[in-house]
Amino acid sequence: MRVDLRAGKAYWQEVPPEEVAMGGRYRTARLLLEQEAYRFDPFSPENPLVFAIGPLAGTGSSNANRTSVGTRSPLTLGIKEANGGGTFGYALGQMRLSHLVLEGKSPDWVVLRITRTGEVFFDPAEGLLGLGNFQAANRLFAAYGRRIAFALLGPVGEYGGLLSGIAFSDTDGRPSRLAARGGVGAVMGAKRAKPRATRPGTHM
Repeated sequence: MRVDLRAGKAYWQEVPPEEVAMGGRYRTARLLLEQEAYRFDPFSPENPLVFAIGPLAGTGSSNANRTSVGTRSPLTLGIKEANGGGTFGYALGQMRLSHLVLEGKSPDWVVLRITRTGEVFFDPAEGLLGLGNFQAANRLFAAYGRRIAFALLGPVGEYGGLLSGIAFSDTDGRPSRLAARGGVGAVMGAKRAKPRATRPGTHM
């Protein structure tokens, strides 16, 4: 799935089985190469932010649900991959999403809400700004219920701090699984987006 944050639109993409089988870091690197991410300023809207999962994500297989995050790093200026565990990759796998690419920059801060049926909504996120990740997670639970998975960034990422990471929810709903290499959180902050996905079993 590709998400155009500026236009507020999302596009499903068919991925060949052999590409799905590679998955994870390979998928991240392939997408960044195809989009020539190395050409763009890390904080520019043109710099894509990729979330990719492996072929067994969404299953109970051990270590299969990690999420690979890739972009051009504002810290090193190279192409960077970070990865983290938790429930976000599991949720993407359950929705048959091999990857999620954030493109452009949202005019306003949004919660990128992806339902289990594949619908995408751009909900206002002003109420999350300035909050730590645990506080923001509690706000998300109050708004959407507890059967959600999310990728969050705190105030450091919001103001573009180069050491900021992306916090994924764990099985207890805590934002405790981090993808933190290369300042990937700062790139997500530059896009003004905080993704969350619906986990299976919910009625959303």
